This record gives sequence, structure tokens and C-alpha cells, in this order.
Amino acid sequence: MVAAAAGYRDIPDIALNPIYEMPMAYKIPGPGNKYFLLSNRQQEGYDARLPNHGLLLETINQTQIDAGMQNNVVNSTLGNLGVRVL
Repeated sequence: MVAAAAGYRDIPDIALNPIYEMPMAYKIPGPGNKYFLLSNRQQEGYDARLPNHGLLLETINQTQIDAGMQNNVVNSTLGNLGVRVL
């Protein structure tokens, strides 16, 4: 039960269609104003030229996005990105 003590929990089975078929991602809460997006990217449709296929996990820093959107500087600070692929 180490996982339970650490705050982990089992999640039910989920279905995640390729994003070109159904534009959706799972939002996973993170610390503070951060969260993660999980999507299924396959080499078809508008993703046909991706170098690979599979699950994509991005970390989103909503504070950085809100602060940088107007001036197009969301990802201009290397240590404080608004969107980062993990």
C-alpha cells in the first residue's frame, strides 16, 4: 500500500481515440496552476507527418500562459514554459 500512502490511486480503464478522430485530451490536475494534458497522437490526418506515434503528455502552466499570451511570449522563458512536452 505504498502507492496509496503516497496519494496514488488506481484509475478506471479509459479510451482515448486518436486526436484527429476526436479532438480531446484528458486533463490531469497538477500542483498550483499547473496541469497535464494526455492525448493520443497517430500518424494519420493532420498528424501524418509526426516523427512518431503514441501518447503525448504535456505539462501546462496556466499562469505563464495567461501572462504571456497577449505578447506571444508563452514559451519564451526556458525555465518557465507555458506548454512543455514531457
